[in-house]
Amino acid sequence: MVYYLGRDVDVYITTESKIASDNAIGVDLSSNVVAVQDDGGSASETLFANSMVNAAAVLISRVSDLTGCDLSTTASDEDIGPFFGHITTQKIASGRKETTVSLTRKKKNSLWDYIFNGPVLAADFEGTSAEAARMGARFGIGSGSATGAGNGIIGMGNAFPSNVSDTAGICYGYRVHVRLRDGDGTARGEVIAVPNSAITGHSVSVNPDGTSEETLEFTSSVAPILEPSATANQFSTGQSVAGMF
Repeated sequence: MVYYLGRDVDVYITTESKIASDNAIGVDLSSNVVAVQDDGGSASETLFANSMVNAAAVLISRVSDLTGCDLSTTASDEDIGPFFGHITTQKIASGRKETTVSLTRKKKNSLWDYIFNGPVLAADFEGTSAEAARMGARFGIGSGSATGAGNGIIGMGNAFPSNVSDTAGICYGYRVHVRLRDGDGTARGEVIAVPNSAITGHSVSVNPDGTSEETLEFTSSVAPILEPSATANQFSTGQSVAGMF
């Protein structure tokens, strides 16, 4: 586990889509519902996660007012089988790695509340309108985004991740890009990308001085991707393949 202060890192949240049109996720301010939108949003929308079509798109999704970033990796045993001739399952020690990113920021609006709790615009949701009213966008772009002209639709988390795809490839979950800074906070350092992350927690805290902070937790079973600081604004934007899940 490693903990970074907000001044030591820049964090960017993107969807796993490589399509710039209608594959970003944000909140429609006119009706206070989560919806898909074009990259960058508009005056009537609050952006949460841009697409990752290129580095410029990733930069738009920077988390502002970040106070802390907790990055940790755990391992758990994995059961496989039973195989022919064996009546019990087999156990692989530390067979499954899990990466968790917890982001804490100063609470300034209700964006993260809507993303975690909903409601979601029914026309942009993979499930029914009743489900859209009580679910947030915890799983990013859904498998329904493979329909139409690449237009995204918010997933409900029922499909196996490798089966969730759009017209460009697998688009399950979010990608959290954690970019390190050097000592003076100006240079751009290594980027740790956590792909295909689902939002697994959200909490709000109030400090004694009256300052409110909120934490959003992302969890992924796909191995993190390390990008060196060879060039400025270098991000991993290649979609995952089925064998990575």
